[in-house]
Amino acid sequence: MERRASRRRPKPLREAQASSVTRSGKLAFRGVMSPADESALQRFFSAPKPQLEAWEALEKLSAASRVVHQIPAKPPETFRVPDALRGVVTASAEGVQVRGPVSPELRDQLARTMCHYVLAKPLDETARRALRRDLELHGQSLTEAQLQAFNRYCNGMWQMDPFIQVLEGTGAPKAGSKTSCQLLEEQQAGVSNLGRDLPATGTLEPMSGEQKDLLLAFQNNPEMTASVLIESLQKTHLSPSRMAAVESFLGQLPTIGDRNKALCIELLKAGPLAREQRDWLLADARAQYAWRRTVGDLSVRAHTVLYPWSGDYSEGGTPFDWMYTWVLQPLMTTTFALLAFYVASAAFRAFRAKNLEATLLLGTALIILFRATMFAGYVQVPLPDGSLLGMDRIYAFVMSVFNTAGNRAIMIGIALGIASTSLKVLLGIDRSYLGSDD
Repeated sequence: MERRASRRRPKPLREAQASSVTRSGKLAFRGVMSPADESALQRFFSAPKPQLEAWEALEKLSAASRVVHQIPAKPPETFRVPDALRGVVTASAEGVQVRGPVSPELRDQLARTMCHYVLAKPLDETARRALRRDLELHGQSLTEAQLQAFNRYCNGMWQMDPFIQVLEGTGAPKAGSKTSCQLLEEQQAGVSNLGRDLPATGTLEPMSGEQKDLLLAFQNNPEMTASVLIESLQKTHLSPSRMAAVESFLGQLPTIGDRNKALCIELLKAGPLAREQRDWLLADARAQYAWRRTVGDLSVRAHTVLYPWSGDYSEGGTPFDWMYTWVLQPLMTTTFALLAFYVASAAFRAFRAKNLEATLLLGTALIILFRATMFAGYVQVPLPDGSLLGMDRIYAFVMSVFNTAGNRAIMIGIALGIASTSLKVLLGIDRSYLGSDD
């Protein structure tokens, strides 16, 4: 097969960048095989005489590249099939159908939340009051601590002004570096003050007022989507480097589900929420997670393994990943679970509370061990001023004060031991390493 691949292929096949003949003697094809590609391959395997085995393999390869895979889950309401995937992806109320194999690029494009979900934008006072009102309608009113956490999270949301400042410097000409040959030529020519840096060439065009207004309009207009912003910026002839920076920035913005999930976590840190409030805040995030997982399952289902034991060892779905996830990790978890009981029993036997020092040591050990359990987050110690002291702060205090003092004492002892031993060796006082005790 490798010998035949060296011949000049027909033009339709050479223009189809998805086909290739591997060195292992197997014919591989990436993507959906069109009738033109199939005809070109048939002509390739028909000279100087027809090769029936190759034609049969080609028919199987063509049929495998056109298999239709379906996602039974309902796509998001804002899901739209990109124009470049019109002949490959079909969306309906029953689910999404994909014709041919699902590449990692296609998988990421289908699961991309920026294209299918509404992005969360900074909230003004009116939007904050509306969000708080909707949240309290599903349960209890927010406490003073939760209200502070609510405002703190809203104040920390992204803003467009810092990004515009970064975007103005994107694409600026950078100084290059001379090659070794250029430095050698300059040295032979007798050039003095040799420098490796080349001066920056070119100029950076400033952003127009229309481009800045579009970016600010995207922040202030709740109805403006990311796709509309990208199309509007393309009409203003934004440079490719700045357009790539804008797309990267939009891809990192949180969606409504991401915002509500983060807000739920911040509110739970400040106090409890009703079950209805938690479900309302996490509904969109759960839908996004379910959609991404469904697309991942489709990718695994449509994937054809050419070499089962090949690929990167950290790749998901490989035998190494299976053994690590279902063999090694459970064994490690079991070992550490048993080790916790062993350490607890050993500490109980060693730290007998016979005096005040042993009692303090035993109490400190119990605090450290209890901090690693699931109940530590629910325990709070009341203080005289009425505030509550959580186990996290107690653990941090013990580790930063008492543990640090013990570590320093040990390190000082080690340093003194090293210094004294080194002096004895250098002065010849300790020569036992030579085999003599005299």
